[in-house]
Amino acid sequence: MANVKVITRNGEVEGTKIRYINYENNNYFIYSLNEQDNEGYEKLYINKITSNEEETIDDEEWNMLKKVIPTIVKEIKSNYITIFKDLDIQEIEEINSIYAHTFRLKIDIVKLITKKTESEKINMLDEELEKLINSEQKEENNSLSKLDEFLQNPMDNIDDIEPPKQPIDNNSSKNIEELEKEIETYKERIKNLEEEVEIYKGKIEKVKTMLEA
Repeated sequence: MANVKVITRNGEVEGTKIRYINYENNNYFIYSLNEQDNEGYEKLYINKITSNEEETIDDEEWNMLKKVIPTIVKEIKSNYITIFKDLDIQEIEEINSIYAHTFRLKIDIVKLITKKTESEKINMLDEELEKLINSEQKEENNSLSKLDEFLQNPMDNIDDIEPPKQPIDNNSSKNIEELEKEIETYKERIKNLEEEVEIYKGKIEKVKTMLEA
């Protein structure tokens, strides 16, 4: 996570950059001093920045921000941002907590809304891809490779099931039973393949979400 130098009444400390946003034509920088309590919450700070200068947030504006912060968090979580604009968090290298208002969020939510740097995104993507590779290697009978092969040439897989060795006799209940078994085998394979497709769709969407965040 990216760090920021924070000026306090007692000197300077190192904080963590959370988010830099523009809302209602005003810029707000959100950061943390890594203060967590026993209830699972983390204390966050928010400063208003106008023309590269810090500005006091008055009571009326703060009351407005407290109402909109849950919506901002919700939009970040859903990866569908409409009411605010993300700004370049790297622009802020130093901040003064004297001008800040504070609020609390659950620790896991703070991690979720923290803006990732490009290097952090790449590292997370590398980790996710490594997990996918390891998962493929551990799949029984290399199911991912079989899935890829099936998707490329689905009709070729029909030959995987051995056809009846004897000509079909419409009067033979045995042949009918064998055909019914084959049909059930096809249905089971299709069901399993559909389940695998959904699993890997979910993994792909997760990687796409990481890239877009």
